Amino acid sequence: MSTPLVISNRDARQLFLERQGLSAPPRVKLTDAGLLALIEGLGFVQVDSIKTVARAHDMILFARNQTYKPQQLVRLLEDERSLFEHWTHDAAVIPTAFYPYWRHRFAREEALLLERWRKWRRPGFEEIFAAVLDRVAGADSRLVRLQPMDSGGNFGDPVG
Repeated sequence: MSTPLVISNRDARQLFLERQGLSAPPRVKLTDAGLLALIEGLGFVQVDSIKTVARAHDMILFARNQTYKPQQLVRLLEDERSLFEHWTHDAAVIPTAFYPYWRHRFAREEALLLERWRKWRRPGFEEIFAAVLDRVAGADSRLVRLQPMDSGGNFGDPVG
């Protein structure tokens, strides 16, 4: 058995702040590459669509660098695709460089998720999803948005 590493309280606090992305100077100009490095260091950033003051993920990133602009996250996610959106314990953006580590989870959960969706959705949802995926395949992700479901319970056509 190896000897446990002993560090001072001061070093432990510094390590904790560094691993949470809270030890760097908060006003140093944040480039897109710097934002990607910050998110890679954190592992992922939880996405929250609720906006009271600002969206939670924007506040998380701004707390770590006060030159952060929400458009930077949009560029990394939608234009450069160096981030992808997925479910951790909640909706999150995750560095695309981490995708290989998530693949096993996708495969493991595919059958379980399909079983759940079949219980929750109306018959025919798989065909509707397949049609939507066919329609948006290869489309510019920034331009594809789904309209709300109509009164018949069907998705509207993607618009863009």
